[in-house]
This record gives sequence, structure tokens and C-alpha cells, in this order.
Amino acid sequence: MDCLGSALNIREYRDTIYVDTHYNPSAGCVIVLSSRLAFKAALSGWLLGLMGAEYAIVQRSEIHFMSVHPMHIGVFDVKRNQSTEVYPYKDDPQRRQFSRLIKPHISGKWCVEHNAQCDPENFNTVLRGNVIVNEAAKVFAFEAQFDAAGFGEAAEKQVPPRTVAYIFRERAGRWEHREFHGQPFQRLLGGMSLKELIGKKPDLPFRPAGK
Repeated sequence: MDCLGSALNIREYRDTIYVDTHYNPSAGCVIVLSSRLAFKAALSGWLLGLMGAEYAIVQRSEIHFMSVHPMHIGVFDVKRNQSTEVYPYKDDPQRRQFSRLIKPHISGKWCVEHNAQCDPENFNTVLRGNVIVNEAAKVFAFEAQFDAAGFGEAAEKQVPPRTVAYIFRERAGRWEHREFHGQPFQRLLGGMSLKELIGKKPDLPFRPAGK
């Protein structure tokens, strides 16, 4: 992997050193070293958060000159030296709904003229704020904002941006996930912020409805 470029940030945490480097505005690299500076891994993207000595949360690099910039987030298992992509995940109902809103407004003519991919299942997604981590509970969360940029003026005008909260929990080596939007999200928060929810009641999003 090409990890050349400026070092933007160096962080040591729980005997592991993480060096963020810059490649272009949409791409970077995380170099992972032991506390003795032995090389462990080079990860495409940039560091979003750390969960104890076990996991690093990384946003993947993107192709800079594309019509849309979908967000991809992975978790690097420091001890096993392997990565797992956790977002986006298959059959996300929030992403399906947003794709259905975009699809009727896609113009084939516009897509050809602007050399745009125009795949309604692959749309702009950006991180709102920071990733929130509860190390003890092995839970992390973030808010993602969807928008219809890159599908033409009609789609941008007719499809408003949507913000969705995503919460992940590690259980027996697997990552569970939940997604919340609108009123269900506000009911879950019960007047708290997302940071307070993850800090005080990290298991609440994973309880069965009504419990």
C-alpha cells in the first residue's frame, strides 16, 4: 500500500502507535506500530477512534474524482491483525429507503453527460461529528448523513438529506448493529444526547422492542 505523504497525527494508546498519513483529500493511510516501533499493519483510510487495546475504528479511503463519496467504516483487530468492514452492511433498511427515494429522479441523460455512476444504492454519506466509544461495553456509535448529490438537480431538490444513527456492539467476536432515524431515535434517546446514551446505557439500543 502507498502510505507515503505527510504524517498528520501520531497517537500512542495501550502499547500501540497509530500514524495517520495524507495521500489526497479523500484518501489516507494508518500505519500501525508496536510500542517498540515494530510494523504491524498499514490500513487504507484514517483513524476515527480506538476501543481499548483491541480495536481501531477506521474510515476507508475513497476515490477522489467520483460523482459520489459513500462512507465505509471498518474495525481493525489489533491482536489478530485483521480488518472487518462493519459499515455499510447488507439489508440496511435506512439505506434501502433512501435508495428508493433517489431512484425515480435519476436522469440517464444527466448521468451520461456528467460521467456519473448513478447507482441509487451507492450514494453520498458523510460522518456527522465524531465516533462515540464505550470501551467497557465494547460499543461505538456515530451519525451518518445521506444526500442525493451526484444524481442530478432533480434528485438533489426532491430528496432531502437524512441523518441516521448507527450503533455497533462486539459480542463473541462478531459485530451487532442497530440503526435509528427520526422519532424512533428520539424515543431511544429519551432526552439524552447520543454521547450520553452510549456512555450511560450502551445496551439499551440492543434490547427487544418494549423492554
